[in-house]
Amino acid sequence: MKVLLIINKAYGQDPRARRAVSALSARGHTVDVISFTDPDYPEPTIPGVRFLRMPIVRKRTGRLTYIFEFALYSVWCFFAGIYLTATRRHDVLQIFTMPEAMSLVCILPKLWDTRIVVDWMDLGYEVYASKFGLRKLDPFPSLIRLFEKLIPRVADLVIFPNEGFHAAVAARGVRIKRVAIVLNAADESIFRHVRPPEKAGAATKLLFNGSLAGYNGWDIAIDIVERLAAAKPDVSLVMLGEGPDLPQLTERLDYTPAKASIHYAGRVPLEEMAACISQADLGLIPSRSTPFNNTNLPTRIFEFGTLGTPVVAAALDELRRYFDEDCVVYCEAGNAEAFAQSIQELLDDDDRRARLGENLRRRCGELSWERSREVYLEEMEALV
Repeated sequence: MKVLLIINKAYGQDPRARRAVSALSARGHTVDVISFTDPDYPEPTIPGVRFLRMPIVRKRTGRLTYIFEFALYSVWCFFAGIYLTATRRHDVLQIFTMPEAMSLVCILPKLWDTRIVVDWMDLGYEVYASKFGLRKLDPFPSLIRLFEKLIPRVADLVIFPNEGFHAAVAARGVRIKRVAIVLNAADESIFRHVRPPEKAGAATKLLFNGSLAGYNGWDIAIDIVERLAAAKPDVSLVMLGEGPDLPQLTERLDYTPAKASIHYAGRVPLEEMAACISQADLGLIPSRSTPFNNTNLPTRIFEFGTLGTPVVAAALDELRRYFDEDCVVYCEAGNAEAFAQSIQELLDDDDRRARLGENLRRRCGELSWERSREVYLEEMEALV
């Protein structure tokens, strides 16, 4: 089977696309990949896989830049996809959205009888509402919903990363004939091969990893450490990731009284992420309650859980759908004081912390990538 994948990020920045490419390649399928450029992380050499990168780097410095980048990328993917499909005769074109407008790229290959798979890995409507809000005179939310209705018309299969995304678009009247749920579970070939180091003394290291955007609560993570400073002066916070709020983070770290306890390490490759998580005592997911976060199941819960690192997280709908309170300590979203109190209690209770980590590890095993990979491959191969 010949498959063309169109990714809306750089390949090295997208664990979901990397898992798909790895699964297809290991099965012996031929794969072409179109993606953004990332000069810091060149594509690996994988048997049967060829990469074609658009020669610009995503910056996402503002709404207009964000829209312009994806409009330019969509046009580039349209022509690159036509060329590759015409010359390589792909059996399947899989496109990772958002933005939903990228589904336009699929129209000509669809007419050539190429099977179309839309991996709806992010919901543009919820992301837009979380970042910019919804205003009466803003045309973009209506445009997003228009393109949502196009996807079922071009797609032979729609893949969602969790049930919440499917429910959200169904509530807006989008009816899809063939749906598969392929979770954002951690790649065991990376995460299960990392062994947590032996930890001496009291637990003190917290870890925040994720996009530096307001809805992910990076500032709440700093608030938590500030509140813990008096009772737990040895607590430290490591922050990993990049995003549009990096200037605000840098400014905040300059004046926070907990500056000495916070280390920002920037973006790290997925392979290094596993090692960083293994060294942490607690993982933080302090996301705010937003339209996107309430429908999203973050990849980092699987990364923490696969390594048995206990997690304190915001009590958001989709997280609670998949992980109960035996696996995760939940706090009111946006409430740094509640987070600090729960973390303090956990740091004083080694048994409970170990129990939570083991329960989370076991639950992530039930939702493992090994299982989702088989669902993904069966659905893809059934198309042809």
